[in-house]
Amino acid sequence: MKIRRKLLITIVISLIMIIVGSLSANYFNTSGHSVDVKRISFDTEKGVLSGLLYKPKDADETNPRPTLVTTHGYLNSAEMQDAPAIEMSRRGYVVLALDQYDHGHSKSNSENTGSFMSFWPTSIYDAVQYMYDQDYVLKDKDKNGVIAVSGHSMGGFSTTNAVMYDQEDFKKTGIKKIYAQLSAGSDHTWQKILGIEDQAILDSMDDRFIGKIAGQFDEFFFNQEGQPGSVVKKDYVKTDEGKSILENENPKSDTWYDVKSEGKRIIYQPYQTHPWNHFSKATTKDMIDFYDVAFDGFKSEKIKEISSDNQTWMYKEASEFIGLVGFTIFFIAFAGFLSDLKIFKKIKTDASIPLSIENTSLETKFSSKLIFAFGLVLPALIYSTVYEGKLFSSGMLSINFISIIMFVLAVIGLVLNKEYKNIYWSKGSYLSLCASIVLFILSKFNVFKDSPVFQGPTVNRIVTWALICAMLSILINVYSYLLRKDYEKGVGLYEYGLKGNPGTIFLSLIIAIIVSLVSYIILFIIDATLLVDFRIWSLAFKTFETSHLISALKYMPLFFIYYLVAGAGSIINSNNKTGLRSYFYACIINMGGILLWLVLQYAKLFTTGVALYPNDALSGILLVALVPSLVIAFINTKYLYNKNKNIYLPAFINAILLTLMTVANTTIYFQV
Repeated sequence: MKIRRKLLITIVISLIMIIVGSLSANYFNTSGHSVDVKRISFDTEKGVLSGLLYKPKDADETNPRPTLVTTHGYLNSAEMQDAPAIEMSRRGYVVLALDQYDHGHSKSNSENTGSFMSFWPTSIYDAVQYMYDQDYVLKDKDKNGVIAVSGHSMGGFSTTNAVMYDQEDFKKTGIKKIYAQLSAGSDHTWQKILGIEDQAILDSMDDRFIGKIAGQFDEFFFNQEGQPGSVVKKDYVKTDEGKSILENENPKSDTWYDVKSEGKRIIYQPYQTHPWNHFSKATTKDMIDFYDVAFDGFKSEKIKEISSDNQTWMYKEASEFIGLVGFTIFFIAFAGFLSDLKIFKKIKTDASIPLSIENTSLETKFSSKLIFAFGLVLPALIYSTVYEGKLFSSGMLSINFISIIMFVLAVIGLVLNKEYKNIYWSKGSYLSLCASIVLFILSKFNVFKDSPVFQGPTVNRIVTWALICAMLSILINVYSYLLRKDYEKGVGLYEYGLKGNPGTIFLSLIIAIIVSLVSYIILFIIDATLLVDFRIWSLAFKTFETSHLISALKYMPLFFIYYLVAGAGSIINSNNKTGLRSYFYACIINMGGILLWLVLQYAKLFTTGVALYPNDALSGILLVALVPSLVIAFINTKYLYNKNKNIYLPAFINAILLTLMTVANTTIYFQV
């Protein structure tokens, strides 16, 4: 009863954190309630576009404002544009933070889906067409739109295309709807892939205000000839493309240049990486300064003169982080509370935690630590290879070779065990046989390819990596169990929390569904009333559409396998620790290797100008959110296992909540 009271107090505290954090986030998102923020959607020829509209309360047909249409990069959503949306609307401008097609709450129609090339080329210009028709958007005396377009990464490509479309329409109508363009983290690479020539891009800029934010450590773009990869230090103004944009043979960054077409252009080069662009006071300052110059001729008394150093968007982020922490505490504590109820008492087992490796021989301790170290580093070693998905790369061939060796060893084990008849070796060999077959299939065939069945391109790569890690973990832990002869000490599946009767597993699933449902009801209520969610940078629990749920349901069983196997491994290898140390070990076992990969990758990039893996761009960026996601997962695993001696409950919760989180924050093709 005392424990249940503590859990109730914890739940109440978590809800207070969620409410206080969300109210605070809403306050800063609306600039002290001086800006109306709402989610809008509108039909286009290519589907439905959605976005967050930031409209100062006194902006209307009698007082129209200069307007910014801004959008995110690949795999992100409108919320990633919080900084420019908040800062520009706070200063009196209208802002639309857009979800591009197949991202966030936007979706393509059936004729415009299924590939990277399907959603970004027209997203921004389709939104410009909509915003131009709104009476609160300012036009000049010639009916030209006073609209700036801005985007990060893929959003930057879309802004470049939008300017080109607008220039073509101008030739027909005599009206320019786009007045200025500022892209961040993008050059003209993808325009060239579309077959568009450099001169056509430059001509479309015409007399507009044009700016680019080119991070010196951008992982993708602003490359020079002869560099060792894309994850290296950059100097965009010194490239041929940078010089041609500024029309200067020896240009400087952060400097305005007048060009022959009577336009003005500038390139900013902050000391930062690609994803850092949308979580940076320096970049936000550059954005504010750019719009301050671009819109100088259209300012009225309603546009507030606020220094570009004076920013508040980070307080919204901090507030949502409080909500994120509260949300995490809530679903873990709520699961613990439900597991204590009489109706769910059968989910608890009386399994004893496996024997500590400190209680074994010196030889066994050494081998166990060696296996632990191997298991820690292996996920990082295979991450890039698996993410790239190149079946005939040396890395994938190595995994394939390991699967064949393990298969042969399992068969040998079964044959030899016919004489010794050791039931543990028999079961272990059968389990290894199955794991090696699955590992062979995953490394030999492109099982999870983008399709109407598996709709998330990056989710497909992550689930492949997760399942390969799970199969390798099974092989490592089975053989370490057999070689240590843990079965002679009375340790079996039951002690690892893996062996449960159907009733225990079913009740664990029911609790997981209840926890997930209640958690997301809270999130949807917060979103509906305050239009904020729970996030920090690219890690976010956000609302989703029906298509996301349908897609997530297909991935959940696959991620459940990973969280079940990895969860058992974290329990096995952290049971000899107590208190916070045990939670630290449970987390580090599963994410320590990829965290080390991330640290080494960027440490070398910032110190030498060339990353450890200079060709691994997107794969490394995804780890920024994956690492803390795994921390959340295995804190949940450790707590609920300690409480119930049941690994199924946390595995189900992790599979449901974290799969929904992953799918809602990425692109989903073939939406319904």
